[in-house]
Amino acid sequence: MAEWIPENVRKSLIDLIKRLNRFRIKYLILGAIPVQYYGRPRISWDVDVVLITPTTKNKLFSIMDSEKYQPIRGEESVFKFKDLETESFIDVLLKPSELGLTSESLKRKKKVRISRVNVNIPSPEDYILTKLVARRPGTNDYHDVITTLENLYNELDWPYLEKRAKTLGSIRPEWKPIYPLIKYYKEGLKRKIK
Repeated sequence: MAEWIPENVRKSLIDLIKRLNRFRIKYLILGAIPVQYYGRPRISWDVDVVLITPTTKNKLFSIMDSEKYQPIRGEESVFKFKDLETESFIDVLLKPSELGLTSESLKRKKKVRISRVNVNIPSPEDYILTKLVARRPGTNDYHDVITTLENLYNELDWPYLEKRAKTLGSIRPEWKPIYPLIKYYKEGLKRKIK
């Protein structure tokens, strides 16, 4: 699966994982990397990571030291760095709750091997939810969701996915449409798959 990750991005990913492990930071890799295991082959041009371990901006900048990483932009909880060695970009999110992730999401994580290193990615159910929460127009989010739902339809933990989607709607009003959307996708794909 990792053959869709260009060599420079793969090196940045592995270096980042080793660095996070050294600092004992729990994380999940998001973006295009998990969809390669769940939905479809897709090239990943950067590394997207959410830090599960509470991490301050100062701590983040000590992890992403200036000898290796150049900060490109940053807000309160979302930062972009450039790996000076590989020229790859790394997007770091400090607040997992902004993507609807919980401590249960971390317990359900999956480990995949990339270049002989264990990499944590969200469960397919949590991956789908992060994509639906993000809903970024003009991106691959919709296709990532649909191909993951379609490829793993019979293996998904639908009760968990529906429960979490319903819970998200009670946390933020803009997330309320996620539950009906999950139900709609489930019914539509059920007819297509049969």
